[in-house]
Amino acid sequence: MRKDLSVSIESVPDAAPSPDHDAEACAGAWFALRAAHARVAECVGAALSRECGLGISDFEVLLFLSGPGEASRPAARRVGQLGAAVSLSQSALSRLVGRLVARGLVARANGGDDHRAVLVSLTDAGREVLRRAMPLHRACVHEHVLRNLSDQDQATLLAILGRVR
Repeated sequence: MRKDLSVSIESVPDAAPSPDHDAEACAGAWFALRAAHARVAECVGAALSRECGLGISDFEVLLFLSGPGEASRPAARRVGQLGAAVSLSQSALSRLVGRLVARGLVARANGGDDHRAVLVSLTDAGREVLRRAMPLHRACVHEHVLRNLSDQDQATLLAILGRVR
């Protein structure tokens, strides 16, 4: 049985960050993070494309839209809010949303009183694709990040990465 890995950032001892980190340590941290991300992104990207016809950015938007809104129901989000889910320019994000709308995975609607706003929400088809995609994502993250970490290591990693902004 897996232990609860939820930790608060406060539960990891705070070492005062050094204002002048060693250049070699910074380079090592950069390469380690970059390599871990590359391995996971390659695995996730290939699996999502092969099994679900999704790109990583598609998956990230669907995942973001599946988050709770009022009364724990997925909320419609403004297109601008999707920027928190993906690192794309506004025009690239608009094209991505257009492709997801065309596939029936998300729906677009007017923003109510603000006629300039466009709201995007997950459709039933989008929820189904996301349901199939989540185990693929989990398997890749497990294989390339978590497999060799103890429960405590995983909790510590989560807390440390939560402090990195």
